[in-house]
Amino acid sequence: MFEKIKIYMRNKDKVYIYMNEEILFFENQELSSILENLREEIETDEEMAVSVILHYPYFLFKEDLQDKNNFINKNLKYICKKYYLNHMENRYVNLYMERKQINDIKNVCRQAGFKLMDIKTDFDIIYGFSKEEDVEILQVGEINSIRMLVKNEKIEELEKLDLKLEDMEDRENFDFGDMKTFFCEEEDIRNIFQNEELENNINFLRKNNQLELGDLKNIKLKDVLVVVVLIGIYVFLNGMIPLGKQAEKNSNLKKQVKSLESEYLKEKNEKLPDYSEELSKLNEIDNGIKRKEYYSFIKFLVDNSVNGIDYTKVKYENKKWLIQGEIENFDNFEKFENSVRKKYENSELGYIKDNDETTVFEYTVSEKE
Repeated sequence: MFEKIKIYMRNKDKVYIYMNEEILFFENQELSSILENLREEIETDEEMAVSVILHYPYFLFKEDLQDKNNFINKNLKYICKKYYLNHMENRYVNLYMERKQINDIKNVCRQAGFKLMDIKTDFDIIYGFSKEEDVEILQVGEINSIRMLVKNEKIEELEKLDLKLEDMEDRENFDFGDMKTFFCEEEDIRNIFQNEELENNINFLRKNNQLELGDLKNIKLKDVLVVVVLIGIYVFLNGMIPLGKQAEKNSNLKKQVKSLESEYLKEKNEKLPDYSEELSKLNEIDNGIKRKEYYSFIKFLVDNSVNGIDYTKVKYENKKWLIQGEIENFDNFEKFENSVRKKYENSELGYIKDNDETTVFEYTVSEKE
């Protein structure tokens, strides 16, 4: 049983999975497909916990935002977290992540039967297991790089550099000095996975999102007007469509309809005549008619026996008469057949065979529908 599966997404086409202390790499595969395949391999119906680590380009600094001066759009489109560089000095930078990206990851995990526990960033984890020493850290990324200067376990400098992984193919020729470098080697990936729980600084799945009140001074008049208009529309619609009163009214109408329905059925049952005696008489008449039909058919067979027919078998079953017999003169059989067809339309000749001395036959006569 796995306590928690860890996922490290460098980008949508490069995904690493950490389970049972083993690293699995998936390239050019959708996260949904990867998780569905994992679910089949694990063979359990229980909901499993999963932690997602995202490469830092998934997160934006304030200068990266397109609507950085639009207070409303910025706070509706993104989730903002304070990333503290120094708690004692209350020095931090704001990190942003699109709400849509977070919801997409949550939905993919839920649909595959996994419970998403965390959404963390890789550079924060690298800082967490490197802060014991004063060090300058360079993490080379898929789009750009990030540099951190750590002193006394605090981040003194944090900046992005215009340097990406594909520019470092001949990295042996680069002189990084005393920098601690992180690329995308297996050892780097393993360190991120194994130290994921050491630093609990920032988690975009938590509810402690930040509203940038410092930006309130930058709110423009049109932003205020938009909010006022939205509130006005809500109040207007709420007044025009009093949902609470309407729901209560509908409930009362349902009760009245049920009451009227019960009264109607009760009154109808009281007025409904009792036809049990008449039904009993009808059943007796019906049975009498059936007995009369049986007698009539037997009388028909007896009357036709004068034509020299000897009945060897007469049987009634499943609303059908089965007649078997033999006759010496074939002309007499034709008379019998004409009588049967004339009186009983639903008759059928089963067979007729000519023996040396007599002719044997079988007829089936069905009751009238």
